Amino acid sequence: MTEKRPKTPHLCQCTQCVEHATEATAQLHRQINQLVAILNEKHRRQFVGLLAWQLGRGGVTTMAKVTGVSRNTISRGQRELTASDLSERIRAKGGGRPPTEKKRPGC
Repeated sequence: MTEKRPKTPHLCQCTQCVEHATEATAQLHRQINQLVAILNEKHRRQFVGLLAWQLGRGGVTTMAKVTGVSRNTISRGQRELTASDLSERIRAKGGGRPPTEKKRPGC
């Protein structure tokens, strides 16, 4: 079986990372993006949502710029963190392609 490779980490385009690539903030952004690259989609949005909460006002916009994750996705992750139902499912039940039998009955 082939091993699944994580996607390439996002390159932060904030002014701190572009102008001062060796400073602590730029290194932190790289580390965040390395972690975000290996998480599944549910954990990714929840992790980035948590980081946005920690930043306070403007955190969603800042984390969207740092990680490349959509602002709507970050907000969804924040809503999931406050929800009482913390299920293990990554996607909603019933999603995906319907079975072939349903498309072509009698074949």
